[in-house]
This record gives sequence, C-alpha cells and structure tokens, in this order.
Amino acid sequence: MSGPLSHGIHDKVQIPSTRQIDLRLLIKKGQNAGSWSLELVLPPCRACHAYLKLDVGGRVQKLDMRGISSGFRVMAEPTANDYKILSFEGKPDPSFVAGVARTCPGLPAWGAAAFTAMGRGTESGFPRAHALNRCGTYALLWSAPEAPELPEELLVERLKSRQGWNLALITVPEAPSDTCASWLQAFTQLSVMPAVPTITTIWPFLSRNTSINTVEYIEADAVILAAHRIPGGVLDGGPTLQAVNQHDRCSASAPDRSPALFTLIRERSDEFRVGKSGHPDVDKFYNRSTSLGRSFQHPTVDLVFTDERGERLVASLHCRQTQSYVMATRARTLQFDCLIMPRGAIGGLEVVSPCGRKEYRRLASSEASADGAAQACQLPSAINSLLKQHLTDPQYQVSVDFGGLGRLAISATQPLADPTPALLSLSWSLRLRLQSFLFQLHVGGATTLTGSDQVLVRAFSGSRPRPELLPHYRQLVADVRACGFDIRYSGDGVSR
Repeated sequence: MSGPLSHGIHDKVQIPSTRQIDLRLLIKKGQNAGSWSLELVLPPCRACHAYLKLDVGGRVQKLDMRGISSGFRVMAEPTANDYKILSFEGKPDPSFVAGVARTCPGLPAWGAAAFTAMGRGTESGFPRAHALNRCGTYALLWSAPEAPELPEELLVERLKSRQGWNLALITVPEAPSDTCASWLQAFTQLSVMPAVPTITTIWPFLSRNTSINTVEYIEADAVILAAHRIPGGVLDGGPTLQAVNQHDRCSASAPDRSPALFTLIRERSDEFRVGKSGHPDVDKFYNRSTSLGRSFQHPTVDLVFTDERGERLVASLHCRQTQSYVMATRARTLQFDCLIMPRGAIGGLEVVSPCGRKEYRRLASSEASADGAAQACQLPSAINSLLKQHLTDPQYQVSVDFGGLGRLAISATQPLADPTPALLSLSWSLRLRLQSFLFQLHVGGATTLTGSDQVLVRAFSGSRPRPELLPHYRQLVADVRACGFDIRYSGDGVSR
C-alpha cells in the first residue's frame, strides 16, 4: 500500500478538562486540638490585573488574581448552599475563566459529608471522600439530624460543634454488618468498599483519634502498630515503614505481610510520624496525651468462671483454655461470671441466633473497677448479662473480638432431636402380606386391617399363629424388623 499516512488522530482537538474548586476540612492539633474549619482551594492561574468575587458560604470575599499564580486558599463557612465564583473584574486570565468550574458543592442539608486522608498528597487539610473503605477513619460533618443513632460497631470520637454543624471521627470496622453498611451508605450517600492499606494502633489500648490521621495515646514506653495490606518489599516480604520525629528517622521491615506488627520504642520523642515512602495516605501521626490518664499494665481481656465448688477460674481471651471453659459453661459444669478488660479497651460481640439473625454489640468498659483493681474494669451490668445469656446458650453462635487482645469464636450446637419418634412405615407389598396373614388368623376387624402401619404391626405382634404358619410368621417378623419396628418372637411363635 502506498500513499501518505493518515494524521486524523493528531488533528483531533483536545478539550481540556474542567478544573474544580476543592473544599477541604482542617482539624487543629496541639492546644486547640479538635477545633476545625473549612477551606476552599482555587486552582492556579496566570497573574493578571483582575479580581474575582467568591461566595464562601453566606459572605463574599474579593480576591486579587495577581496573587493566585500558585493557587489560592480561602476560609469558608459551613453551608448547605454551593460555593460560587460570582463575578470577575478587570482582565482575568481567559484560561482560568474558561477552564475552572464556577461552583463547588456545599455540605448536604441532610446526612453527612465525609472527609478522608486518601488523595491528600502534599495539600494541607482533608478532601471529600468518594467512598468509605473498611478499616478507614473518616470525619463526618452534618447539621441534621442533630443526634443521629450511630451504629455501635463504629468507633466514634466526637469533636467540637460549630454554628450548628457537628463533627465526628468514625472508624469503619473491618467486617461491618449489613445494617451498619446500609446506615453508612444512607447517611453519607457513599458506598462501603473493601479495605485499603492502613496503620492501626495495638498498644497502648487507651488512645483516641484527634484527627483523621492523628492518634493520642497515654504515657507508654513503647507503641505497637499493625500495618494492614501495605505493599511489601522484595521477595514478597513484609512492608517497610518509616518512623520520623524531630530528632531521627529510622525504618524497619516486618517478616509478615498483613497484619505486620511493629514496635516503636519512644525514648525522647512524644510526637512522631509513621508511614511508608510513596504512600502519604497511610501516614499516622502520634502524640502523647496528658489527659487520658496514667499508664497501666493489664494487657489481657479475661473471662471469669465459677466451678461447682465455688472456686474462680480466670482465662485470658487469647488462651485456648477459654473456649474449653465456655463449652463447659454450656454443659452446665461451669458458670460464667463476668468479663474483665483494661480500661479504654474496646471490643465487639457478634451473635447469630438459631433463626440466623445477626446482632452486634459494642463492648466497652464501665467505670466500675474489677475487684478493686484500678487498671481493670468490668462491662456494664446489662451488657455483661447479655454476654452471659449468649455464652451459656448452645443454640447461639458467638464471636467476641478485641483485636490485639484476642478473639473468641464459639459455634452453635445442634439442637436436641425431637423426643417424639418419627413414624415408621411399611412397604406397600409388606403391608399387603401382613393384612393377608392376619386375615387368615381372623385377627382384628376392618378397622385394624385398614388402619395405620402402627396399628397393623401392633395386631401382628399380639397374634398367635398355628404351627404350620410359623415359617411364614418368622419371615414376616424379620421383614417388619427390617423396616425399623421393634418386635421379637419366642420359640413358641409368640412375638415379644
């Protein structure tokens, strides 16, 4: 084939994509930890002698376009209305006017806007979330309803309210129930997706989220972290994380893939960052808190039982002995008393009823110390009674999960068979043979011969055949017994 090559593809006009104004959530740390604000981030433009007027939530701000060559950030007010570029004055940059969307969606009038650290990059503040990932932490901002019924499965830290708007940090569980997932989707209008790379805190148990990617922890010599689904190193090894503080930068690799455990010895540092190079979305910032209480050493969740002699048996949740004790409780040889947990630890109870209905309860400590030990607490009495009810009922499937403190899974025991025996039956041909045999002996009337198989067999059992009929009789007895009926005969031919 000869002739010039076609350049049709290169002649197509490339339509530039429209750039968006970005709404971001800022959450302060340090002295004003928990206070928050909103910020609009405008795309950069070429310097020009012009101004733009921007509606930032009920007030208008005038911006000099000579100062936004590298982008511009302006504080915004929470509102359900759209944020808008109202007008331009002077000679604005034509590419900015034509290529930047005039509006930025405001906050929902009902339900919550969700903000995340995913896709944050080098920008400060947190962007809007496009989906909710399992194990992820998000900031939910809403105005109505004022006090929604948050599912107990969610780990919730409420922050300060402002101008009628409420803010809470929530952590989605790794395996949310259908009810929890449906509630999140309805409240945020976002789908609940599979888990993504995350870093979680294993120790100390008494810690709390103060921002989407910031954790406050009590005084402790070491902090234990778990890295989930983070890409590993060479030869399919575990991930490598970096820890950075004001003095040092160090890295370590874990032998396991996911979860991979890391222990950080604090030494001089009260604040540090942990993350993976090239993955800023998984960064976690840790700050030592002076308001969460003193340190304690009680790293187990214990189940307490009582035997027949009244002696107490204590087993930690992560020990195999605990499952044996629970099975003994279901067999009524032990009695379950209570669950003892470290102050600040949080777990979950999932129960599946005999009819297949799932129920979830959050397990958090009460203020009552266990046996006078300030470092350990019991469950609230109502929750402990519920736990006792399900642990001792063999028809329930029970799962107790305290993460790094241990898990316990108890399967349901099959219910006892119905004490009413199933009705036995005879084959069609055997039934006719019995009826014919009894008719020869003149045993029973029409009711017996046409009644149920049980009536027929009962009449046959009470019959006394003549000597010449004994061989036939014994063969019938063997055939009836083969159908499951329990009848016997003696040497004289009388069945027993």
